Amino acid sequence: MRMTMKLAVVAAVFVAGIASDQGLDDGADVWYKFNAAANTSYTLKVAPESGFAATMALFSGASVGNLATAVPSIHEVAGTKTLASLAAGEYYVRVAGLKQGAAYSEGAFNIELSAPVAPCVVAPVINAADASIACDDFAAAQDDVKAAFEGVSVGGELCTANAADVLKNVRVKQIAYTSLKKGATQEVLNLTEIAGKIKDFGEYDNSIAKTQKMFHYYLIFKPGDYVITYEMSDPAAATAEQVISVAKNCGGCMGCLGCDSCAGCRDSRIPDYADQLKRVIGDWLLVGLSILVAMSWSAMRKTF
Repeated sequence: MRMTMKLAVVAAVFVAGIASDQGLDDGADVWYKFNAAANTSYTLKVAPESGFAATMALFSGASVGNLATAVPSIHEVAGTKTLASLAAGEYYVRVAGLKQGAAYSEGAFNIELSAPVAPCVVAPVINAADASIACDDFAAAQDDVKAAFEGVSVGGELCTANAADVLKNVRVKQIAYTSLKKGATQEVLNLTEIAGKIKDFGEYDNSIAKTQKMFHYYLIFKPGDYVITYEMSDPAAATAEQVISVAKNCGGCMGCLGCDSCAGCRDSRIPDYADQLKRVIGDWLLVGLSILVAMSWSAMRKTF
């Protein structure tokens, strides 16, 4: 996204030329002034209409006090130019016509000065509060999951107005899970594999939203401690951890992916705000059914 800045017209005068090493003989010029923010890059675009041979020049520094004899930092045929990492201060832009024969070219033109709109981050901090999910009331438990993820934010030294844009760069690096079983060890979950077993879930993109949906549809039904690691590399590096603890009473048949009746039981506890996803079945359901069929066939063989 870019924003267009206004330039103030200084004067429309005739100057026979300016001190420059570019070998451009130009005159009949118009001058513009703008103030640059510190260490900011701008794009200057001068677009002359057909038939107008124009040049552009940029002036800055103490010598700007006498523009007629100042030496420009840029002096070239009109076009598009990046003004990289300008220092804070006052700048002048000159647009002129090239000499053609005995006269200077004259005509209309468009001028635009734009600067990239960036998140303006200096030292960001990812905020992610821990959460405990108890399933005495499943609707409330799902709301607690929603609140845990919606509470993730970006703070620290940044432009507050752009905090939402910065948050879009935060990704889930990994989730480490420890079940409530005695002697259980921590394991890093394969989130891509889990997503692949959620019908119509789509590709897992490590976003906060997709991870929240995964909790709504499956992880909330598997009691244990989930350590979520968030990371951000652009426009600056930051990491954070969030622990979501799912209570034992969130388990039961809802955590089973091997039978239709369990899936149906689970579906009734998925909130309306996540209803764009279908129920969790996929490969695990097929594997579960295959095992049941194999066991039944084996039993039949032993009977006869």
